[in-house]
Amino acid sequence: WNLGNSLDANGTGISDVVQSETYWGQPVTQPELITMMKDAGFGAIRVPITWYAHIDGDGNVDAAWMKRVHEVVDYVINAGLYCIINVHHDTGAHDNAWVIADNDNYEKTKTRYENLWTQVANEFKDYGQQLLLEGYNEMLDKYHSWCFAGFQRPDGYDANEAAEAYKGLNGYAQSFVNAVRATGGNNAQRNLVVNTYAAAWGGGNWNAHLTVVLTEFQTPTDAVAGHLAFEVHTYPTLSSGKNEVDELITKVNANLVPNGPVIIGEWGTSNVDKNQTDYDLAHKAFHVFGG
Repeated sequence: WNLGNSLDANGTGISDVVQSETYWGQPVTQPELITMMKDAGFGAIRVPITWYAHIDGDGNVDAAWMKRVHEVVDYVINAGLYCIINVHHDTGAHDNAWVIADNDNYEKTKTRYENLWTQVANEFKDYGQQLLLEGYNEMLDKYHSWCFAGFQRPDGYDANEAAEAYKGLNGYAQSFVNAVRATGGNNAQRNLVVNTYAAAWGGGNWNAHLTVVLTEFQTPTDAVAGHLAFEVHTYPTLSSGKNEVDELITKVNANLVPNGPVIIGEWGTSNVDKNQTDYDLAHKAFHVFGG
């Protein structure tokens, strides 16, 4: 389950921690919410976190924000659940994104990004394997292209620019692993998560470049074996959900699973019209996965 629209909320004019957490309309997170999700049967909670409003130009984190992040992580860990924290809307299709799939941008922001992760890793270096760290969310190129790098380039797809985008993403992934491992403690063998470009998995067959998000993704070099996982996201429609998920499983099995386990970090149905959808039938449709 994702604790969404809370610590990842962001926008202009944020002045304090409470305003940041509630900026998109959610209440301040309380331990009771985490307990409720545990009682509902969830075993892991992903806590998306946006940092850019709480760090300076060098990536130094505001102490009050780090304290609040720590509190929420403790809510999850103390409930006996696995917890995943990340760098969330520092990526994405908005003007404040600074973690961008572009090699020039990576070279300019590498030190800031590594400094951010060094601080986060040090904050939690004594935590056990219930805590996982995810390097970044849905990293996009400088054109904010979804699906694959270069998809929304105004002058059309350019293979060389796309290659620079994937090179940048792979650079961030490696920097993340290096920064966390260098802090020692339990981080020396902590399970780390790295995402494909846009957390995409190459769904569909309408463009030859779709699966490049998998083939150009490079597994980071790691000092320890067996402690890297990969993450993709999917939002299938109710009508095609089973087929899309089957395709996802086939593609990640072929391209990612040989190098490590895969987490579907975000999952939900799209194109839902509450006035037209028969939710009983939809519910049954999504239970065919076990068949």
